[in-house]
Amino acid sequence: MSVKMKNRNQQKMCEKQDIEPNDWIKRIERFYVFDDDLGANMLFVTKDDDRVYGLGANYYGSLGLGHNQWVSEPQEIIELRHKKIINFINGRQFMIFVSNDSCVYSCGYNKWGQLGYICENNIYNKPIIIEINANNDLIRDVSCGSSHTLVVTENNNEVYGWGSNSYGQIGSQNTTCDAITTPKIIEFNGNYCIKSVHCFEDSSFALTMDGQVFSWGQNCDNILGHNSLETMICLPQLISNLNGITSIKLGFWITFFINIQSMKSYKCTDRTPLCLMDDIQ
Repeated sequence: MSVKMKNRNQQKMCEKQDIEPNDWIKRIERFYVFDDDLGANMLFVTKDDDRVYGLGANYYGSLGLGHNQWVSEPQEIIELRHKKIINFINGRQFMIFVSNDSCVYSCGYNKWGQLGYICENNIYNKPIIIEINANNDLIRDVSCGSSHTLVVTENNNEVYGWGSNSYGQIGSQNTTCDAITTPKIIEFNGNYCIKSVHCFEDSSFALTMDGQVFSWGQNCDNILGHNSLETMICLPQLISNLNGITSIKLGFWITFFINIQSMKSYKCTDRTPLCLMDDIQ
């Protein structure tokens, strides 16, 4: 693994670091790699001094370095110094950072409110904390779609969403309000305890503690699993006849629902309704 990245256009590096690549590698505690429209990016946390660094294409300032220039060698994200960042999640041209005390930070492109706050020029290239709820509840899970984010809180089992709602992926029937710029609580019809959330492009899924699945948002190619011809479903809807699910895997345009205990897997695509696949080998 190398910590140097080359610009496709061979642009001049933004900043020179006097540290050899092998020394950087030895210092890395965790790292995250993602692509944007201009190229590859890398984020990593150092284990000796709890600092976060980024390098790569940095489109729309999604690395959080305070600018949107290509970065050929590691630059520190000052706003995340000593914040104990444990997770990175990216959408399209924006980034979410999660700390071990459940603080959620965001930066990058914000045309649809995907950063969880309002900013000028639809871009914010430094991480800023998102105020999710008044209780400062711990965060159990985070997932990003193309232009929206969902989180689940630990103690109150609440689901919040923000960003684009053009297909109802934030769980609001008001799809004319394209941008949900601050976290909005998402209501589920019934007394369900949500375990995890899963986003893909403009679609949203929530897995309950007892293995049931809600889905909503864009339904092109029947990826929500409701065997419906509707192109969007704006409120969380329970997928019928689906129980004991432990994992959800999403792709273009196919969804897998997996039950590890029974070694069964279900799928839904544009060609087939929700159906049981052959036993997992």
